[in-house]
Amino acid sequence: MAFRVDLSIEHNEDWTMLTEEFDITVRTLDYSVGQLNNKIVNVEMSNVCYSLGAECGKDNILNFIDKIRRYKNVFKVAVLDKHSPRSGNGRNIVTIEDYRASIRKLVDEKIGFFTSTSAFGNAEHYTIFFPFANYKTILGLREELRNEGNILSFKVYRNAELPLNVNADLTPREAQALRKGWSGGYFNYPKGINLEKLSSELGITRSTLDFHIRNGVRKSIKYLLDNGIYNWQT
Repeated sequence: MAFRVDLSIEHNEDWTMLTEEFDITVRTLDYSVGQLNNKIVNVEMSNVCYSLGAECGKDNILNFIDKIRRYKNVFKVAVLDKHSPRSGNGRNIVTIEDYRASIRKLVDEKIGFFTSTSAFGNAEHYTIFFPFANYKTILGLREELRNEGNILSFKVYRNAELPLNVNADLTPREAQALRKGWSGGYFNYPKGINLEKLSSELGITRSTLDFHIRNGVRKSIKYLLDNGIYNWQT
């Protein structure tokens, strides 16, 4: 049976507990898992949008980032578009964190995947789809989550349908970058458009566009392989 879980949780000792203090809204938490220095880590690419009032300026944002660096489960923080004049509209932050302390690990173990993610008001907010689960599995997840933080909301929906927007799980920016790059000939050989011109047309920096394209390509290939569209084992 397929289940959907709508979860809101205050994650103990996680940097998301800072969102209320700095009036931050993280619109997308884009999780992937990798290896770093022979340690299993959670690579969390966060599309961080600052829903700040006029009284919250540059110092507020810098203090938020500085506090993230001090969290024990965060190994490294990289900030894209540091010097962007549009910083009030959002920045992208990449954090490399301990996978063992993540909500992602608990979801992976139950063969679930995120269909929406965000963080605000000192809490993490998720919609999670479990295509092959039973109610006992879902109850087990709830108990494990209680050990990780304060559950604000845990709504379970039985016989859930796969959301229509779930394919390669691209963010809007990733989808936009891939579509614009494809139509402009970025993926052709020779290229019909280079990264500099493409980023100018999209109104973002070259490094940010490269970040979105690489992420989008990685997700798209993984989706094709995971769903058996290509017989990649032969």
